[in-house]
Amino acid sequence: MNRPQRRKLNLTLNESKVFEDLINMSKVKKALDDWKPITEGTKVKLNMERITSHPDWNPNTTDWNHRRYVDWINEHSDDVFTIEYDPNHLKDLQMLCLKEDTTKPKFLFHESDLIVLEGHE
Repeated sequence: MNRPQRRKLNLTLNESKVFEDLINMSKVKKALDDWKPITEGTKVKLNMERITSHPDWNPNTTDWNHRRYVDWINEHSDDVFTIEYDPNHLKDLQMLCLKEDTTKPKFLFHESDLIVLEGHE
């Protein structure tokens, strides 16, 4: 909030910061209230930009598990997948599996790592 806005509302600098924090908190609350889990059967693609920009992404890894993940991601970067939920992770509906993933155990993806193509409101 700039100085003319603070003067109009008769707020100090600290009061205006609290006011802005309250506005931001209400925006976050609205976003959380509007959030709906992605339903099973929804078609998605991998969000390669987000996945490969993650700080833990390392295409030159020597770690066997991470190497497996990197190879799988690169191999399936353009594929279309169907969402399914892992029964072991039903407490967090933002963690999703892909029905077409044949690895044992299946890779888990956060919903932000996926691009919804169809089937989600």
